Amino acid sequence: METVFVNQTVLTKEVLYEYIKSISKKKVQIIAAVAGILFILLAVVEYSHGKVSSSVLSLFLGIVIFICPEFCFRFLANRFYKQQLTLNGGKEMQKTTKFLEDRIEVVTSNKAESSFQYEQISHIIETKNMIILKVDRQIYILLEKNNFSVGDSPSFLSFIRKACGSASMVKR
Repeated sequence: METVFVNQTVLTKEVLYEYIKSISKKKVQIIAAVAGILFILLAVVEYSHGKVSSSVLSLFLGIVIFICPEFCFRFLANRFYKQQLTLNGGKEMQKTTKFLEDRIEVVTSNKAESSFQYEQISHIIETKNMIILKVDRQIYILLEKNNFSVGDSPSFLSFIRKACGSASMVKR
């Protein structure tokens, strides 16, 4: 079979952070932002009524809740990065993904191999620097937009939309 596209992605901390942030539920981020703002507003109201100690507590809680998702994304990215370093002998994991006419093949730098059918792709997630293919429930194929050695990201997006006709397209 002919190789249509090839992508090499290195699992750096930045790549893993963007991946984790992109697959998180937007609802969680919105709820945290609204709750944080409400606590900050509560702090202002409490302060205006002379309740300084409770206003300081509300302000502190508001700030913590507001930044909590970002902290969690960074923490998980760092943790996942360290796991990948351990699995790959202290080196950053590299994944080479080949898109053939009838299937997708992924080979990692530690020689793990996987193969998927295009019909298995349920979501195509596009971020600023990445294209993420969701396979079934918990498997994600990470592709850096600038790291196609065969083809390019605009052509790939057109190709993958056609090949995975029933997949949902998500832009983050």
